[in-house]
Amino acid sequence: MLHRHSIPRGSSCESHPVRWPRCCWPALPICRPKPSPLPSPPPPIWWPRTSPPALALKPADRVSLTISGGRRNRFPSARELFGEALGRFLPNPALLPEQAWLADAELGWRAGRFTLTLTPFWQRVQGSIGQRIVRVNEVNLRQRFNQAPATSIGIDAAMQVPLADGLTLELTGTALDASSAGQPLLQRPAHEAMLALDWAPKSGLGEAFDLRAELRRIGPARDLAADGSLARLAPATEFNLRARVPVLRLGKAQLSATAAIDNLTNAVILPQLGLPQPGRSIRIGLIVGG
Repeated sequence: MLHRHSIPRGSSCESHPVRWPRCCWPALPICRPKPSPLPSPPPPIWWPRTSPPALALKPADRVSLTISGGRRNRFPSARELFGEALGRFLPNPALLPEQAWLADAELGWRAGRFTLTLTPFWQRVQGSIGQRIVRVNEVNLRQRFNQAPATSIGIDAAMQVPLADGLTLELTGTALDASSAGQPLLQRPAHEAMLALDWAPKSGLGEAFDLRAELRRIGPARDLAADGSLARLAPATEFNLRARVPVLRLGKAQLSATAAIDNLTNAVILPQLGLPQPGRSIRIGLIVGG
């Protein structure tokens, strides 16, 4: 028996939906098979980092199968309990913890440097935290509450194809069907996919540099409109560029200069209604090690 856990995805939107992790995530956050040269903003506080049990099998040569499942609790964050962000939310200090049952099966195939991973998953969350519209003093406000049990079924996929020495094509994606009491869960895209080209040639001293281009597609989702009806969040496409260049060595650690351009085309991406993600942004920095 093995024990594994995965790292959840964070969200840059103000009132992010909680995403429970898959028990067996294919070694990456969605659409990020390789860490970006610059660190992402810290994710929200989730749950104690306990690991669900997993059973690892070897059904054939170069094929692996890992089956896992478990149960986890997630307590509401302070923002969910008391947040009034942008004057849009009504606090609800009576929120109860979410209780989730999770199961998945990760099927992996490797041939040399080529890898393919498929991970169907199932989640059942009791007391999942959703949103509703409450009218206070003639003003409609959003309030988080424990809604009916929510069920999520989907599949994650990841593929890495070596094109030449140091040049890799990566394709990752997720298809998701998530609902509660017959209604779609808010702010959950029906699918997400990313195509990336990564060039990291080697030199006599290790990695010479790393250049990466990403094309990310975010599918449609639903969100709550101000009158309580369901509104459609339009799909979007995002282009990102990453670069890392070694500068010098500090003992055994490598010091590298990094640069990143997020949302190169300044596309409008709506993780929630009325609050788009940031437009084009440029970041530069230094990384020690990594």
